[in-house]
Amino acid sequence: MKAPTKASRINNALQVIQQMNNGMTVVEACRAVGMSHSLFYYVLENNPEAVAEVQDKAKNISMANGRGLAVFV
Repeated sequence: MKAPTKASRINNALQVIQQMNNGMTVVEACRAVGMSHSLFYYVLENNPEAVAEVQDKAKNISMANGRGLAVFV
């Protein structure tokens, strides 16, 4: 079996964050996504730009929705 690619690990970490935003704990979210929590923290620590980019998009969407604007992603 091939090892997960960097992009795949980042994608999984972002899915964990999404699950946490929906109310899951880190451990629950990692289990749901199929990622160990130690790998999750490793990915966050070594790829902060990916998380920041997603947070910026979420913030922009939130602000646009608050003003009733259409959001194009």
